[in-house]
Amino acid sequence: MCDSLWQTWLSTAAGDVYELQRLIDPHALTKATYGEQSSRYRHCARAKAALDTLVSAHSTYITPAGQRWFALKTRKKVQEHSGRKSSLMDWYTQATEVMTDELSETNFYNTLMEVYNDRVLGGTGCCFIGGNDELPLHFVHVPLGNFAIAEDCYGHVNTLVRRFRWTAAQAAEAWGVDALPEVVRQDYVDPARRYDEASKRAYLHLVRPRSGMVTRGLDRVPYELREFEGFYILEDDFSIIKEEGYFEFPYLVTRFMRGNESPYGVAPGVAVIPTIRQLMKLERLQDVMAEKAAFPSILQLASQNRQIDTRAGGITTVSLQEAQAGYPREWGSSGRYDIGLERIRDKEEQIRQAYFADMLNAMSQIERQMTATEVNAREAEKVLAFSPSFHLFISDFQVAARRILSILYRKGKLPQAGADNDLFIRSADGREWMMNPRVCFLGKIAQAIERVQRRGIEDVLQTIISYTQATGDSSMLESLNPRMIGRYIVESSGAPADIIKSDAELAVLDEQKAAMMAAQQEQQDAVAAAEVLSKAGGVAGKMQRGGAA
Repeated sequence: MCDSLWQTWLSTAAGDVYELQRLIDPHALTKATYGEQSSRYRHCARAKAALDTLVSAHSTYITPAGQRWFALKTRKKVQEHSGRKSSLMDWYTQATEVMTDELSETNFYNTLMEVYNDRVLGGTGCCFIGGNDELPLHFVHVPLGNFAIAEDCYGHVNTLVRRFRWTAAQAAEAWGVDALPEVVRQDYVDPARRYDEASKRAYLHLVRPRSGMVTRGLDRVPYELREFEGFYILEDDFSIIKEEGYFEFPYLVTRFMRGNESPYGVAPGVAVIPTIRQLMKLERLQDVMAEKAAFPSILQLASQNRQIDTRAGGITTVSLQEAQAGYPREWGSSGRYDIGLERIRDKEEQIRQAYFADMLNAMSQIERQMTATEVNAREAEKVLAFSPSFHLFISDFQVAARRILSILYRKGKLPQAGADNDLFIRSADGREWMMNPRVCFLGKIAQAIERVQRRGIEDVLQTIISYTQATGDSSMLESLNPRMIGRYIVESSGAPADIIKSDAELAVLDEQKAAMMAAQQEQQDAVAAAEVLSKAGGVAGKMQRGGAA
């Protein structure tokens, strides 16, 4: 299985990843197992700057450290009775706060930056999500080229093999001396090799799904019954060192874009690999042209060999015949430097566009001379171009969110009561597992995408209001549900969910309104009845006076 996964990686994605690393970020080559040294390669500084900008935007606009960038919500439809819905909403609100605090105290954000760099550079980023009793959550970045993956039938990554290198001391600390293969144990007992970097050995961590599992987050469940099985393997002879079980898939694997049927992501730089090569060639040619302009080549007669002094302030003596012939003179130093610069700017712009430079500019600044309509249209065009990648990250992160939330639940970090019956799904055969929480992102990109979608509602409302004012026909307004519109606007704005009334509160409000309207109607009916009686009494009096006359 490990060999098959590696072969799939090499045949489908490794070529483009290696080329992008070589052209943009040679330092990443030293993290993989290509056997290449980054110092051998020149890289494209312009493409590296575009890469760094988009990576930084991931951190700033999607998962900003120190800010609340997500909210957990249930995927389960809960009926409004006995306070169950309110209790479940409160539980997820508390879980969001706990998860935010716990992540801020770990290496999550530092690791995520490395994952983002791989996601943008090579199309796929990965990290391991684990922990222990002392450190409930811990994240380990898995560099590009050091992992291979496979998907289930729904497109979710559920199988992964990871390659890493450890000294004998690190292996003994992780698994114990007795569990080590003989060759590793020999390295450990030798003081000269125990910590020797040169004697590091390659290990594999294979994780794959297991059928017939019990997946509720209780540590006392044997690892043989958990949803995923894991094996730590010595790559030299494929001997199994340790077998484990996981309640959830323990890796976060995020892809930038999906392409063809490969489980690996497609990086934005793939489309501009030829452009990057051309740009690097143009820059080399421009450097040569600039050097020749500053230090021109000299054309001289054969008789002038070794007579030309090109040093600063140097004196060269020539004969009258040589001077009349125009020798020595500059040669081969003419060229259109401006045309080269224009072509370089064109290539740089293509690279910037590939790395969503316009979208990032729209997020960070707005031209003051633009009208609100122009700003909205431009933001919609630029932000929606990035939305497929953003929504793919949301989809990939759901697995990690469930993993993190379940670990915190098992470690007693989350409320253990109040919504237990609604947090787990139970199958007919008695198996149960924690639901994947719905992670609502609240960063700037999420808000920008929501604003683009919300403008559709605003445009519809404006059109209906204009029609109603012009015609006096309110039938179109009557077809709308104002409460649903209000709820969507509040939720998509990132405002606190507490400002929205619950269904129970709205039901009480409706009852109060109905009672008030009934009372008003009763009062109006009483006044109308009194007026009728008063008028009837006046008519009877007139009739009596007329009869007496």
